[in-house]
Amino acid sequence: DWRLGVPKPCSGLDLNHVDKLYGAVERVIAVESVEFVARQLDLVRPVMESLVPPLNESIISQLDQFYAKILSGVPDTRRLVFDCVASRALKLPVLIAAVSNTKWDINELQSHHSSYIDFLVKDFEAFSLRLDHVAECVNLSEAARALLWDRTIYYTFKALVQGYCEGGKCSTEGRALMQLDFQHLLLKEYTAKQMISLLGVATHVSKKARTRIINALND
Repeated sequence: DWRLGVPKPCSGLDLNHVDKLYGAVERVIAVESVEFVARQLDLVRPVMESLVPPLNESIISQLDQFYAKILSGVPDTRRLVFDCVASRALKLPVLIAAVSNTKWDINELQSHHSSYIDFLVKDFEAFSLRLDHVAECVNLSEAARALLWDRTIYYTFKALVQGYCEGGKCSTEGRALMQLDFQHLLLKEYTAKQMISLLGVATHVSKKARTRIINALND
């Protein structure tokens, strides 16, 4: 009678250092290896099924269960492994505090984004450089890179929402500032349409002044 022991990571692995993206190189190798084995097992399934005695329902059932429950979980495993990197890649606790401490109860429409946006953009730039270093050490596929970015952005947006929720009172102009901040994450320059949209929530701007500004933007 024997039991499988609980696997332990190699003592030489560094999974706790942000500059190495918490062992991103090793995690990519692990995920790609698991996916390679899964593809090979899928290819040899007809051969494995041909070797099973036709009347042995127990083995056939176990084989079907293995393919249905074990191999089908490989994509989820990939996402969860990468989440270990993405959820810690940026300084999210600092971001949440910066967003929640921003004054949203303002009575004037702002023309410049909040300071936490500059902090976040710099954090994204640092993440991009670290990801480039990972690509120098291991073959990082476009799909893997895209997934790492996707999950990092996902956790960033969760942090932004949490920061907004933890903030104090928010005026209409404060909500306009939130929109301005969000737009700056997408574009560093604002289109006339975006500026007109922000003017629409500026209750302190008179209708005449709003019309004059819109005409100037359209020109």
